[in-house]
Formats: sequence, C-alpha cells, structure tokens
Amino acid sequence: MKHFYSFVYPGQGQWRLALLFIILFNGVSIFNTSMAANEVLPVEPRMVVMGNGHDLTEHAGETRLDNFTDLGFIEVSKEITRSYTIANKGNAPLHLSDKLVSIRGIRPEDFAVTKQPAAIIEAGQETTFEITFKPSVSGHYGELVGIASNDPDQPHYVFRLAGTGYRIPKVTNVSAVTPDGVYGVGKTIRLKVDFNEKVKVTEVIPPYILLNASGTAKAIYAEGDKYTTLYFDYTVEKGDRIAVLDYLNADALEIGEGTLHSIFFADAKGILTLPVPGTAGSLSVNSKIEIDGIAPDGYTVVFDQAKVTGDNENRISFSIAGGEAEDSYNWEIFGPGADKITGSGDFQTQGNQVTGIDVSAFENGNLTLSLTLTNNLGNVGEVASSVIAKETVVTALSDAASNNLVVYPTTTTGLLTVKADNIDQIIVYSMTGSVVYNKKAIHSREQTIDLSAFDNGIYLVKVESKDNWDIIKVVKK
Repeated sequence: MKHFYSFVYPGQGQWRLALLFIILFNGVSIFNTSMAANEVLPVEPRMVVMGNGHDLTEHAGETRLDNFTDLGFIEVSKEITRSYTIANKGNAPLHLSDKLVSIRGIRPEDFAVTKQPAAIIEAGQETTFEITFKPSVSGHYGELVGIASNDPDQPHYVFRLAGTGYRIPKVTNVSAVTPDGVYGVGKTIRLKVDFNEKVKVTEVIPPYILLNASGTAKAIYAEGDKYTTLYFDYTVEKGDRIAVLDYLNADALEIGEGTLHSIFFADAKGILTLPVPGTAGSLSVNSKIEIDGIAPDGYTVVFDQAKVTGDNENRISFSIAGGEAEDSYNWEIFGPGADKITGSGDFQTQGNQVTGIDVSAFENGNLTLSLTLTNNLGNVGEVASSVIAKETVVTALSDAASNNLVVYPTTTTGLLTVKADNIDQIIVYSMTGSVVYNKKAIHSREQTIDLSAFDNGIYLVKVESKDNWDIIKVVKK
C-alpha cells in the first residue's frame, strides 16, 4: 500500500514531498522518500465578489434580488444600502486600484459607494464595501460597478446593478382642455388631471369625477393610461347649470373597483385626492367654464285664424308668445292628404309672427302646428303646438265668371278645358272639401284637366289669378 503526503517548502513555490510507505505482505515496511520539483504552484491573488453570500459570477449578465445586484423598488428621494464582499481566494495579496469600487452608467449619481473596501486584501482574507441607491427620478436604472485589481484572470471586474425608482402617484393639477366659455346641452368639455408620476389605470367601470353642474353631472375617464395626464369628458345635459365649473370636493375622483398605481411599481397605489375646489391647482382656478343647460321654456304658439277656409288657405299665419330675443325657432305643420310643411326663423330678423303659409295641399281635417325654440347655446325647448281645422267646402259659386273664365264641358267623362285672361293656379275639390287636383304657377290662358281617373260625382274647380278667383261646378260621369 502507498501513502503520499505534501508539505510546503518556503520559497518561490510549493514543493511536493512524497513519503512512500511500502507494506510488505510479511509485515515488514520500508520507508522511502522522494521530492518532485516539477510541480510548482503559482503565487497569485484570486478575487471573488459576493452579494448576500452569493458569488456574483454564478449569474453573470443578469440582476437578481437574492444577490443584491437588483436593489428593488425604492421611492424617489428615499434610499437603500447593500453590502458586498470581496474575498481573496488566492495565495498572494490582492491589490485594488486607486479608485477601488466605481460606478458608471446613465444615472450613476443616484448610486454612491458609501463604504469603500480595503485597498489590499491578504490571501485568504476578505473586505466589504457598501452601495447606496437613492433615486432622484422614477424609472428603471441599470448601472455598471467596476473593480480593478491585480487579479491576473480578471483585472477589470464588472457586474451589473439595477434598481427601480417610483413615486406614489398624486394629483398635482386639474384643468380644462376645452377653451374658456359658455357651453350648452350636448357640448363636451374635456378635463385633464395631472399626476406627479406615470400611472397605470385598470378599469372595472370607467373612473369619473363628480361635478358641480348638477346632482348627476360627471366627467368620465377617456384616455391617458401609462402617462402622467388622464383625460375625462363631460357632456352637458339638459338642466345642468353652473357659473364656474368645478368638481364637487377633493374626493370627487372615483376609481370604483379598479386601480390606479405607478406604472413602475404596482404596489404604489395612487392618492386620488384632488386640490380643494377654489384653491391653487383646482379646475375653477385654472379654467373658466360656464355651463348653461337651461332650455327655453314657457312659450306658446297659436294660429291667428279661427279655421282654414277656401278664402284663406294660402295665407295662414301663427304667432309665438314667450322666448328671448336671441332665440330661434323651427316649426312644422302636418295634416291629412299631403306631406308636412316645415320652416324656421328667429325673433331678431322675423319677429314673433310667421305669415303667408299655404296649406291648400292638405285635405279637410285638423292641421297641427309644432314649434320648438332654441337659444343661442343650442339648447332646445319643449314642443309647443296648436291645432286648426280646415273646412274648404264652397257655399257660393260663380256662374258668370270674372276674368273671362270659361270652363267646359261642365259635364264630362274625362277632359275639362279651362280658359281665362290669366290662369295662375287651378284647384279641384271634391264635395267633401278634399283637394283632388292642385296645379300652381301655370301662367297661361288655357289649361286642360283630365278627370277620367276621378270618381263620378260633383267637383268644384277653383281658378285663381293674381287679382281674383272664381269657382265653377262640374260633373264627372
């Protein structure tokens, strides 16, 4: 059996002294020694850098919380300090450069070596250094830590160092993107809420801000996720009214079951308190938005005639009571046998009376007038209406026609000829007063009418000229 033992011989290297014991089968042993000079071990230092007890070369190229290469999430202006160890695993002193430990990168000023290591580390010894991270801005940091030494294998040792700075999101300012002014029903006001930090919004229902324009007025979240400004839209509804728009109180921003937090750190939940209304940073101080959702009210409309007859059917009028000088109006008249008639106007240019309305196309029956007023903000009031009866049965006929009117034959199976000095319009009525034929703007001396498609019976033919009108009774067989 052989046994070898090594001893250190003082000098420039290690010498191996081999002691050989030979045990013979008969129990007699012979002691033999030999020394080999060909196995000289180098004398040099070897640097190992550790964080939290972990060799940083084990996960080179990545940053981790467990070995202190990732310093985690730190609120801006606060700080965290981590300690690192430099061990000399070699057999000669480890000498660090004059700079000892240095940091370089995008924002190295936010990192500080608050404790430098010893400049010389003897073989088998270790020293420590400390790095403090104090972020001045929000965001992800990535820096490089450098250690120069006389370690022949890694004279310029570098490891990555990371950390994330964040702020607790807080509202700094509320204002309107919409220009100052007065806004009515249907207009949309865009508000913006500024934060001191980029924020992430998660929604269950959209966040909103309660406003003072009415008991239900609110601005609904529109956009801004992942930025420092969130935008909210408020659409004016009928009845909303406030001289200067603002939110109800400092707690008017509602997030519901959603969340609002720093985009850099989900655990940094936002503080939703708004500037107190009327103080610096509030909506009413930054913007002058007046809301007027009050529509015209209390106005009426009425026909000026008691009823529509053959004498007035082309010159009906109506009057409006109430309203303001700046109001405009839209109206329509509808009734049996024809499409509705529409019109519009305003008090400043046309006054409160509308005249010269021709309703001759309608058949006998009730005609209904509907009118709405609109103020200068576009707010539309409730519908006002009036009803008039149309009764155009003629009780007197003209046999000897003025205007040299001639209608023939007065009994016909189809064609009817009308002659006069001037013919502007021909209207044919049934005996119930219904208009069965109406032709305008003729401007001729002779016109032929085809009654062949009409039911048999008596019809009244009204012929109008500029200065007069005549009616002739004819029979269709």
